[in-house]
Amino acid sequence: LYAASKLGLDPSECIVIEDSIYGITGAKRAGMFTCGYTSSFDGKTLSEAGADYVFDDFNQLLLKINDLSRL
Repeated sequence: LYAASKLGLDPSECIVIEDSIYGITGAKRAGMFTCGYTSSFDGKTLSEAGADYVFDDFNQLLLKINDLSRL
């Protein structure tokens, strides 16, 4: 929330990339779009924590961000 406010953005305009359950949970509580990176936990666990999108390769993430930018 602090970073969003410093950037003058609403939390709903932010994308958070996290590999931890606590990070995903916190970002979701803040109202941010969350991307779960499967380095510490598997995709199912990150999805259950609330990740909006789960990926294991940053090329996948770039494609997703491109898709989101078209919205």
